[in-house]
Amino acid sequence: MSDGGSRLDTVLETESLVKRFGSRNAVDGLSLRVRGGEIYGFLGMNGAGKTTTIRMLLGLCKPNSGCVRIFGEPQTGTRRRALSRVGFLSDSPGFYENLTALENLRLYADLSGVIGRTAIEDALRAAGIDAAADARVAGFSLGMKRRLGVARALLNHPELLILDEPINGLDPAGIRDLRIILARLARENGVAVFMSSHILGEVEQVADRVGVIHGGRLIDEIPIAELRQRIRSCVEFSVSDENRAAVILERDLGITDFEIPSAGIVRVYMRTVDAAAINRAFVVNGIDVSRVEREGAGLEEYFLRLTGGDHA
Repeated sequence: MSDGGSRLDTVLETESLVKRFGSRNAVDGLSLRVRGGEIYGFLGMNGAGKTTTIRMLLGLCKPNSGCVRIFGEPQTGTRRRALSRVGFLSDSPGFYENLTALENLRLYADLSGVIGRTAIEDALRAAGIDAAADARVAGFSLGMKRRLGVARALLNHPELLILDEPINGLDPAGIRDLRIILARLARENGVAVFMSSHILGEVEQVADRVGVIHGGRLIDEIPIAELRQRIRSCVEFSVSDENRAAVILERDLGITDFEIPSAGIVRVYMRTVDAAAINRAFVVNGIDVSRVEREGAGLEEYFLRLTGGDHA
């Protein structure tokens, strides 16, 4: 893996990328950049053009026009040397179930020409699966198979990791583990991570920047930090006396960022809202609370606004 020297340099770039199938543009004028040490979330609903884009990045299909550059090198039919520095995880990685994790990686290393005695051990350790190296894949959960897929993608110590729907089918523990692995690769090793997904909440927790593709077009691109400044979380309380509730918020809790949109409703806007503390303050002061609900906010709401309500 990288020593972090490429951090913040452009690792992956597309320029006006177009891919047509018949009369339909599956990808339409796509331009984006990914830097070293960055996790880039490539978001879109199924059919938006995510997988087609990844296939072009990897040289598995040829664009009708436009250009892909990896580490500054155009990826044409005769110039794909940079791909040796790229790791890839498909949405459904396949393995020989009767072999162990270690045997699967050894076979893949032999077929791909990966050199280095410690490459397999390093990859297993980085994916957090070294303790199961001698276990047969047939007994692996989906989360363990996804970890093994990550290990396989890391065999060549990549500086760019491309992941196609890596979260699909994982349980919450598996999603958490994958999030930790990706964050460590990016932060500690300077690996650039380009991950496509339609699971918005999870991407929000791990990505540094997101791009939204819709109908083959990149319709927005924004750092997560900036996104969080644009959208605010709120907690809505249904109360017996909204005017007294307003007094308690300001006088007792020092909260001024709230509104009363209608009778009996108070909405509190803050970066983090301690709904339980607010609820206790209302009840102690004789205000009945019949409902507490967290509203809006986050990457999902942003996505739905952009795409006109189409669900990912």
